[in-house]
Amino acid sequence: GIHVTSLLNCLRKVVLDQRHELHVLPEQTYWAFRGQLAHSIVQVDQTEGAVVERQFTREIDGITIVGTPDVIYPERELLVDYKTTAQTPRYGPYPHHSLQVNIYRWLVWTEHRISRFEVVYIDMKGTVRRRPRVMSLDRVEEIILPRARALSQGLSGGELPARVGQEGLWQCWGYCNFTNHPDCWGAGGPPERKIYTPRKRKEGNDARKEARP
Repeated sequence: GIHVTSLLNCLRKVVLDQRHELHVLPEQTYWAFRGQLAHSIVQVDQTEGAVVERQFTREIDGITIVGTPDVIYPERELLVDYKTTAQTPRYGPYPHHSLQVNIYRWLVWTEHRISRFEVVYIDMKGTVRRRPRVMSLDRVEEIILPRARALSQGLSGGELPARVGQEGLWQCWGYCNFTNHPDCWGAGGPPERKIYTPRKRKEGNDARKEARP
């Protein structure tokens, strides 16, 4: 089946991962190791009745979707997902994490009626909890279906899925081994990353300082 995390990833990268053997440097596995370590701790420290890292499957348009939510508390109708990160989000969950827990809700709906989420971010300083918005199940299916179809076709040897759009370009800036691959952006690489610098605000502050007596 197609994993929920694959639906959230760059679809072209998922297919290229299957088609090409690529050497991964040891330092690139650090974040995966750190995530596995955090999830091992989560498995141990749970209350009775919690559903911990159980795999669920569901079909859409004949395509099997597979996913493993971190923790479900059935009596509280709560689904919790844990994320290790270099920097915790300041105001809310990252959009792809919000979508992930909503897909999990769709995935487990026949067994667990989830009504709320928590994404727990873990960095070197501590933890931060964020509460994603609950989407309708119909809306989730509208998002899943075209992505599942494109992935299914690509993984079966068909046409490569499209490259990521503007909202997913962050994956091309140091998070993908295929960025310069001929089947992706090629030698020229992806569009350059635009780094925000508050120039106008700084210039305004400098002007105010100069105007002071």
